[in-house]
Amino acid sequence: MFDKIAEYLPVTYIYESSEPPKAAAKNKNLVAEDLSFMPERWLERVNVAASQLNEQALIELIAEIPESHDFVKEALASKVANFDFDVILELID
Repeated sequence: MFDKIAEYLPVTYIYESSEPPKAAAKNKNLVAEDLSFMPERWLERVNVAASQLNEQALIELIAEIPESHDFVKEALASKVANFDFDVILELID
């Protein structure tokens, strides 16, 4: 059916990748030890930003996490996007 449509209309189809999703990394829960590599001052600033529900400050702080810790960056960014400030506070405490 799609081939027939393509015969008469200038369309192209984009197919979903057959590569499995990165679910394993996203399903792993972030724990306090995952943040242990960050300086104490940074952790304090995250605590203040999360306490104040300051999404922008948290995004800026997350950007300071080294690329070698992508999982932590992605997990924290997800927490901010989902307004899980209480979870962030629990991780810091």
